[in-house]
Amino acid sequence: MKPHYPAHFCLCLSLILFSCNHKPNIIEKKEVVSSFEKSFGSVSDDEGRSIIRDNNNLLILGSTKGMKDSQGDFYLVKTSLDGELVWEKSLGWIGDDFGKCIAAVNDGYILGGDIHEGNGDLDIGIIKVDSAGKELWKKNFGGAMDDQVFDIVTSSDKLSFYIVGRTKSSGSGDFDVWVIKSDLNGNSQWQKTYGGVANDGGSGLAFLPDGNFLIYGYTESSGAGGRDLWLITADANGTEISSETFGGAGYEEPHNILRTITGNYLLCAHTASIDQLHNLFAIKVNSFSVPIFEKEVGGDMHDGGEAVIQGKSTDFLFTGYTSSFGNDNQAYFVKMKSNGDLILQEGYGGSGYERGYDIVETDLGYVIVGETNSIGKGGKDLYLVKIAK
Repeated sequence: MKPHYPAHFCLCLSLILFSCNHKPNIIEKKEVVSSFEKSFGSVSDDEGRSIIRDNNNLLILGSTKGMKDSQGDFYLVKTSLDGELVWEKSLGWIGDDFGKCIAAVNDGYILGGDIHEGNGDLDIGIIKVDSAGKELWKKNFGGAMDDQVFDIVTSSDKLSFYIVGRTKSSGSGDFDVWVIKSDLNGNSQWQKTYGGVANDGGSGLAFLPDGNFLIYGYTESSGAGGRDLWLITADANGTEISSETFGGAGYEEPHNILRTITGNYLLCAHTASIDQLHNLFAIKVNSFSVPIFEKEVGGDMHDGGEAVIQGKSTDFLFTGYTSSFGNDNQAYFVKMKSNGDLILQEGYGGSGYERGYDIVETDLGYVIVGETNSIGKGGKDLYLVKIAK
């Protein structure tokens, strides 16, 4: 395989200006890999959606159409911290299955995705695996219509987990926010829907210090117009206490919510309320959902955020997609100070299409997972790129 180099565009206080054709070499060392770009998959379509660190390894969940079921399966990949493959697994049902999120519990991992098998056309599929990736059980949740998952969040004791998504099978309107609390055997402890007469959905969940929690999503039933970001405060049983909307007259799309080191919360999204081509959108709020800052990041073209983490340095690290930096469609990396000041933004990828969906911190850098058709075996492949600190 020919070597592949990312295109970097940094916003920093420097007198050095890089031309659009500048492509620095990826730094590679035999002792410790400080930066890499890799792909995994088959000759068909594969991608990565969610990544977590497991001691000295990385666990990635996505989907594959080239391992067992050509319609699509969950694609579970384990690598070392330097991106070397340990094992890969294909799991799922008979129909088209699409893996989207992974979370660690005390005796394994919970995998979540959308499946075309169950009570309706689209259901939520949950698979529990052990540390070796062996399936322990699988269950589906849903009614007669479409239901989807967007996040899996484990409780602090890792003895239960929450499924966050949207449902058309129950609730007040078109789609509603849907949250399910489950034990480690996949038994529902309670289910709640939230929403109005229009289209609403959930994308994430974060815990509050008092035992309540915040549900992050979108609403078209209320707000400033179009689709707005929606933050619901609920008690430990899922009963709604209050809610707030954020956004302008245009379109906002939520992705994940992060509890910060100082006990505030950062909402990762993209917005078209000011720039109709979309920008990455970050909102920091306190535990009462009062905004501390709102920041838009992007260039002249289409840009958006998919995930955010807070590093040990306290900086916020985002990934997503950008058409403003690098080639037309690149995986997006943004570094922002904890006060919202932009440090840098970069595009990663080749001559084709890349997109970042999730990000994790390691000792020596940050690893983005997503999809690419610039490198790999064919179609699109799972994309893994490590950015040195």
